[in-house]
Amino acid sequence: MNEWKLLSNTVSTVPQTLLECLPKVRDSFDYLSYLPAASAEGLLKAVQPLLKLSMPLKDTLMLVLRKAMFSRQADARKVAVTGFLMILRHFKVLGGLPCSQSCSQSFSFSQIQVDIHTPPSSAGNEALCLEILGNLRRCLTQQADVRLMLYEGMYDVLSRNPHLGPPILEMLLSQFRRYYEAEDDVTPPLQLDPCITAQGDQTFLLEPLGHLLCSMVQCLLKCQQLASESEEPEDDEALTAIQSELGTILESLTRRMIKCEMEDFELDKSADFSMNSGVGVKNNIFGILVLGLYEVLMEYTCMSDDFSKESCEQLLQLFLNYNKLAETMKEKTAKGKSGGAKVARSLLTIRCTARILQGLFSDDVPQHQEGLSVLRENTDLVRFIVSVAQQKIQQVSDKGHTDGSEGSNKDKLYKYCCNMARVLLRKFTSDLQAHGESGRRSKGKAVSAMCLEGFCTIVNIICSRYPDQVAAFLTQIEPGGDDADEEEEAGTNMDDQERVNFHIKRFQRMVVNMVTSSDDDVSPRDAVQLVNVISLLSCHLSPGSDHLVQLHAWVNRLCTEQNVDDSAMTKALLSLLFSLTAQTSTSLTVLRDLAQDVHSQMGDIDQDVDVEDQTQFAVVNPRTATPVMALVVGQVDRVLEEVDWVIGKMKAELSGGSAAAEDAPSQGPTQREGHEKSVCVRLGTLVTVYHELVQAAIPMGASVEALLKSLVKLYNNLTLLAKYYLAMYTQKVGHLSPRFEKLVKLSGTHLSQQAYALITYIQAAQNEKLAQRDQHKGKGGKKKDKTSSDAVGQARKAQVLRETKSIPVLVFAIEQYERYLIQLTKKSKVNLMEHMKMSTSRDFRINTAAVQMALQGEEESSSEEEKEGSDHNSDGEAEEQENQGPPAKKAKTAAGKLSKGKGGRAKKGLAESNE
Repeated sequence: MNEWKLLSNTVSTVPQTLLECLPKVRDSFDYLSYLPAASAEGLLKAVQPLLKLSMPLKDTLMLVLRKAMFSRQADARKVAVTGFLMILRHFKVLGGLPCSQSCSQSFSFSQIQVDIHTPPSSAGNEALCLEILGNLRRCLTQQADVRLMLYEGMYDVLSRNPHLGPPILEMLLSQFRRYYEAEDDVTPPLQLDPCITAQGDQTFLLEPLGHLLCSMVQCLLKCQQLASESEEPEDDEALTAIQSELGTILESLTRRMIKCEMEDFELDKSADFSMNSGVGVKNNIFGILVLGLYEVLMEYTCMSDDFSKESCEQLLQLFLNYNKLAETMKEKTAKGKSGGAKVARSLLTIRCTARILQGLFSDDVPQHQEGLSVLRENTDLVRFIVSVAQQKIQQVSDKGHTDGSEGSNKDKLYKYCCNMARVLLRKFTSDLQAHGESGRRSKGKAVSAMCLEGFCTIVNIICSRYPDQVAAFLTQIEPGGDDADEEEEAGTNMDDQERVNFHIKRFQRMVVNMVTSSDDDVSPRDAVQLVNVISLLSCHLSPGSDHLVQLHAWVNRLCTEQNVDDSAMTKALLSLLFSLTAQTSTSLTVLRDLAQDVHSQMGDIDQDVDVEDQTQFAVVNPRTATPVMALVVGQVDRVLEEVDWVIGKMKAELSGGSAAAEDAPSQGPTQREGHEKSVCVRLGTLVTVYHELVQAAIPMGASVEALLKSLVKLYNNLTLLAKYYLAMYTQKVGHLSPRFEKLVKLSGTHLSQQAYALITYIQAAQNEKLAQRDQHKGKGGKKKDKTSSDAVGQARKAQVLRETKSIPVLVFAIEQYERYLIQLTKKSKVNLMEHMKMSTSRDFRINTAAVQMALQGEEESSSEEEKEGSDHNSDGEAEEQENQGPPAKKAKTAAGKLSKGKGGRAKKGLAESNE
């Protein structure tokens, strides 16, 4: 949160100020147990540097955390665990550093006067940390969530405070012994019953055994890594003994878990996995625990050995047991009506996942090939590892961190993302080149698509969370990136822009090959992912550069020439085209051309009108016309938002600088006139876009509603512009521009009447739908289906009302626009209403065509009567005069009858004739 960042910055820059207000800081600790977990963690991290500068403050915090550990609220206990783990991370044991050097923040002691009578020593830190570990042992008897937080934090503590290894390993091992069967001939090797607890009819998890084993394994591997990296020989006998014991236990556990069958855990195919019964819930919990144990042992086997044949065979056997149980649980829960439990997150760490991925797809070390061939032959294992990699990558993309050790270290995450991106891209490109080979079609292709999806997510992570390292990332994924000499040579020959452009062209070639390929195995989704990658990388090209212009030309040519039937691919290409067009030019002709193509493919709302079947963009076809229209409307809405902002800025400048505008010289166009010209040009282009869209026979549904709402936004912008010119005349600082007059004429001749015709078309289509429903209901119904049919009918009526609720809003927006045009006409003495026609969308409508036909019929009948009356005597003249009134009355009555129900366009002359 921003407030904690602010407090942290304050502590790091002016700690003396905070130390002068020490009572206030101590008072804030009293609220720790009542804060949400995230807020409490933010406060603790912010004030952490002060704990090394003030012993009373540290003692106060320790007291507060001890009280929170015994709180009734589970959230308060979690806060206590978070605080204790933070202290363990920052108060190093046996470090030999004085206080000024052990502080994590870089402020100088010459600026600080701290009242510390006994500065913290290494021995004092050791006593403090051992006391905290003793307090944390209490967590091992509390709820599963509290234990889980402790297990997940142990690795980070050990990484920051390595000398706490022996007590940490001893604490975890003593907890693990409660469930472990030490005898080698006992199966299963772990007791699962103590891991759950029952309260009434409900069953809960008490011990997250998989996370306990995972924490133990990660701490053991970390201690072994530190020992191997240390130049001094390890002389800690306690640590050596516990490492040896842990290694023996894990090896025995691995062998026995490989031999175990599902029946040993009472989890066979006949077991109940439904969530409706206590037995089913219990079996689900046991199943998830066993799956987690298999994953942790897979990681231990992988990380403790270097892909030897024996370790790879053990890894495969563990996975086969894991997969058998996972498939059984999936099958059983899929059959249940209420569904099964949620899929648990994998306990494999991102470090292990990246290592196995590299071994499967890009490890060329000769000593590893015999063991890796065992893993590569099992496609289920390959797919599982790629899916876990996707899960970890997606977590980083969503939250900025992932589960497991090193999941919160940004530098480590960047390193693993680069390694996985290189491996995933290599796997995809090799499969793309060999897609015609046998054996690739069934499962290899799916793995290839998963690799590409994971690579696309990693590119998104790098571009959004590491924007300054995009060029370095691209260097590592270049072809031959594993060769250091080639990387160095590439780095000296290309700058950052050229490197980004180099990779964009590389992905362009892949897209073209996929789009133009006639092979059925090529998935359009793969091309969509590559287009998304190009879109992400294009944001790192300099605006207006030649590389950006060339990319825009390529996308435009691809959309113009390639007939793509996949709607997702069409959306991706057009979205990229819109983005590049906005960066390279201010023209909106692309929107107009696409609107014409949509009109051409959808047909006209008037069935008697034949639209020329000719498109400028080949990606627009009958299958993609509807999504293209939605994209065009969305892009138009963004342009309208920009125009709205500019008009508001113009109006503010007009009201704030009217006096300056009067004194300004009239030579040359002013900045305000330039803004007016730009706004009128953009709105004029948008009017031509809507001119095509409102005449297209759009299918009923969300597209119609989106178009109506977008039309309302357009008329609101036109109204704002009219108000702007009214304000200009009121303040006497300007006059109408010719471009605005042309815009008004264009909106009257090309949009308003077509908008009314669209409203008539929509309502006629909805009435036809309702009529068909009523007809179907009248033909078929049975009494027992009456209730359901009525419900369906009500739902459809509600849908019709929802889809047409924007019609009155649109009519009101049009009339508001015309209202201000009338006012502006009076002010400017320019007839802006010349090309505006009468509104026809009312409670009743005048169908002009029907009225004209009725009037013509009356005229023909009256002319026949005149011919017949010429043969009569003079008395017929009076009779003829008497009979001239009724025909006119009949015509008026006929028009009134035709005015209800049927829609049509109302003409101005018709209103004058009725008067």
